[in-house]
Amino acid sequence: MKNKLTIIDINYLSGTALPVSDQTFYQCVNCWSILRSNPSHNEYCICGNISIDVDAGRAGARKENLLRVLQIAIAD
Repeated sequence: MKNKLTIIDINYLSGTALPVSDQTFYQCVNCWSILRSNPSHNEYCICGNISIDVDAGRAGARKENLLRVLQIAIAD
């Protein structure tokens, strides 16, 4: 039997720390880029709204209203 993958849109509260895990991703609603929440190097979305600074251990968005936090859930 195959596992079912479900994408959940996490309600992100502006001004709080962004969640980080292997199953968490950030999507820019402006350019539709999707970034891993825990990359091995610095990453930015195409339009520059979302940035992840690995060395400083932080991530953020210039316009938080254009940021979606997505999580992949695996169900049997």
